[in-house]
Amino acid sequence: MADHPHFLRSLSIALLVGVAYWGGAYLGVTQTITPGGIAIVWPPNAVVLAALLILPRRDWISVIPAVILAEWLADVPAFPTWAALAFGVINLFEVFLAASLIRRFTKAPFRFDTLQQAGIFVLSGPLLASAVAALAGALVYILLGRDETSFLTLWRLWWLGDGLGLLLITPLLVTLWHDRAQLWPLRNAKLIAEYLLLCLLILGLGALVFGVLSPYQPGLPLSPLILLPAVAWAAAKFSVAGTAGAILLIAGLAIGFMVHGAAPYGGLDPQQAVWILQEYLVILVALGVGAAVLLREITSQKLQLLLLDRAIHATSDSIIIADARQPDTPIIWTNPGFEHLFGYSSTEVLGRNCRFLNEREPDQPGVAEVADAIRDQRVCEVILRNYRKSGEPLWIELSIAPVKDGNGDTTHFVGVQHDLTELKATEAALREAKSDLEARNHELEQRVTERTAQLTTTNSRLERLASTDHLTGAANRRSFLQLGQRTIRRYNTSGQPLAMLMLDLDHFKAVNDRYGHLAGDLVLASLGDCIRQYIRPGDLFGRFGGEEFLVLLPGLALEDGERIAERLRQEIEALIIPHEDQSIRVTASMGIASLQPSWDINMLLQSADNALYQAKREGRNRVASYRAANQT
Repeated sequence: MADHPHFLRSLSIALLVGVAYWGGAYLGVTQTITPGGIAIVWPPNAVVLAALLILPRRDWISVIPAVILAEWLADVPAFPTWAALAFGVINLFEVFLAASLIRRFTKAPFRFDTLQQAGIFVLSGPLLASAVAALAGALVYILLGRDETSFLTLWRLWWLGDGLGLLLITPLLVTLWHDRAQLWPLRNAKLIAEYLLLCLLILGLGALVFGVLSPYQPGLPLSPLILLPAVAWAAAKFSVAGTAGAILLIAGLAIGFMVHGAAPYGGLDPQQAVWILQEYLVILVALGVGAAVLLREITSQKLQLLLLDRAIHATSDSIIIADARQPDTPIIWTNPGFEHLFGYSSTEVLGRNCRFLNEREPDQPGVAEVADAIRDQRVCEVILRNYRKSGEPLWIELSIAPVKDGNGDTTHFVGVQHDLTELKATEAALREAKSDLEARNHELEQRVTERTAQLTTTNSRLERLASTDHLTGAANRRSFLQLGQRTIRRYNTSGQPLAMLMLDLDHFKAVNDRYGHLAGDLVLASLGDCIRQYIRPGDLFGRFGGEEFLVLLPGLALEDGERIAERLRQEIEALIIPHEDQSIRVTASMGIASLQPSWDINMLLQSADNALYQAKREGRNRVASYRAANQT
């Protein structure tokens, strides 16, 4: 029962595609054959290709039996069964090849939204797939005894007929499907009336061009060019679907008149007349649909630019664009966020270099880093101090990025400045509170003094904010992962051993519940001091979250790491943490793993974490090791 909806969907697709294919084949056989027996266009393949471009790949298989059956029904009156089946297989090969190539080189869903998509469609379908399939089709005709016509002529007739069908019909069906939400219900009566007027104009001009003015004398006929303004009208007002429909109407008129013996190509061999008409229609499609796609792409880009402009003007961040092609990289544009943040008007800063914003502190490390990034034409993110027009300092998170042209040359730089002043003040307040808490513990006074000295300058405060856990003094999660990944890459390259220790306090929640969260913070801070005093200077110590800590041990194999972990466990077990009139003692479970070839930090973390959970399962307050398959 679970497959019942899928079966109904597949059956519906097969029926729709089969009926449409048979209808296209019927039209191709009965309505596009000239008195000389030459097929001008073959529509059914265009229907199937449109279905393949619309449907997900999982539904493609539903199309195969429908096409084979419809081809057999359409061909069996005029061809033997083997030939009908061969034609069905060849046509399936053509549309599946075209659809696979188009899907391969464009993003799904395929919509004729850009000239690149339209170009890929033309190259993959009418030019390549139809030409390749025509080789097999011409061979079938030779096997049927149609040897009065050369193989090359048969190939060309098949190729142009199939290719023209794809060009005329597939863009119309695909765009109608994707634009159906805008077309139904049709609310714009004025636009509908204008399109009907266009169709009436095409009918009138088409009858004049293909009926009244034909036959024409030998030579290049110019009368079909009368229809070009109508195609241009369609491309300008009615997008891809409207343009494709207008061109299909022109093609129907031209084919209808030629099938009934009238054509603007008098004096030519019927076969040459068909070829010229096919070439005319191909050019008409290329110009009309190409122009419609181009206008659609331009309209989409204009909308994107408008949305981008609205977003840039709406953001509270400061945005600056500087010209990299001019001397000293002057500012050429600012958004309202810049004026609001710094107090300068655009006219006051245009033509100036951005350095005037921090000229009161030109020796900041971030200023030099920005200068290096501009010189090297690369992306840069820094935190520095800029100044308002009034002289008020601002902490700024600055991101700059180069803008390159089609040749890869940098033409501009875009700078985005985010105000961190309030965040900095908040962090300063938090650090002061932390200092007050640490001052209550005499054993931590020296470390508090050292950290307070490190916080005497704003740059060191911001650096600590970005990389250090405020409670334990260990590297925070992000900093540990970044530094650890770089260390692991280096040791993977050199082949030297490296181990990782993951530590988790046992029953830490009970400490918080019994003594309070301030005592819990004190335990974490004391534990951080214990670990930091015990590990080597080159070891990387970090807080991973909550009561979990990590220690990266460069240069140590698993056995050495196990010995260090066991001694550290004993140190923690012996640690006494005084709190008011009580003493707090804790234990820790530890897991250790060693780096294996091609591992990254996530794999090493996972291995240490597995070992940690093994230690917890075995009773806690112990060390467990993770051993890879190649470790004894």
